Amino acid sequence: MIRTKCARASRESYQGREGRPGPPQGVFPDGTEVCPYLSARDGHIPVWHPKKCGAFARGIFLLLAATGLLAADLDAREPVSGEGYTKQIVVTPLLRTTKTACGQPIAYPKTDSPQVTAVMVDIPPGAETGWHQHPFPCYAYILSGKLTVEVKGEKPRELHAGEALVEVVNTTHNGMNKGTEPVRLVMFATGEEDKPFTVRVPDPEPKDK
Repeated sequence: MIRTKCARASRESYQGREGRPGPPQGVFPDGTEVCPYLSARDGHIPVWHPKKCGAFARGIFLLLAATGLLAADLDAREPVSGEGYTKQIVVTPLLRTTKTACGQPIAYPKTDSPQVTAVMVDIPPGAETGWHQHPFPCYAYILSGKLTVEVKGEKPRELHAGEALVEVVNTTHNGMNKGTEPVRLVMFATGEEDKPFTVRVPDPEPKDK
């Protein structure tokens, strides 16, 4: 235990730098500092020893300061909304649905070897993906450009940068870039290990050669 050195002195016996009575804190002629964190009792001026109580009192001060910072930090980390993030985090909803782009109920694959795949897809102007199907649920976010999606038997749909979609499953469709700038999208697939999430299929209406 660290013991506080106590100087039995009155205000009159304490001399400041200019030889006049000084305030109840400062430095005694012997180099002992008056402790500003302790109060005087019965004419005693509690002081700390520079090499002992100084570290102790400074430690208490830092502990109190850290406690305040910790409280502020905990307040900043208080989760908001239902997402569980901190207040500094901005969450912008892009898509929340239970169905695919053509209205199919979303169904995750039943497998003992699930696999998640993420890919970046670039479609140059005038190009198309070709008719294909996804045997597993796939999710896409358009980063740039304008993508036209044809689903067999349905009206084409246009998707712009900043839009998200759940792709159709086991349904023939085609993606085209009819614009003048490249289309870039990021796609995620919740599939099965070692099985493709995109399968090419014959064109529903072969083009004339």
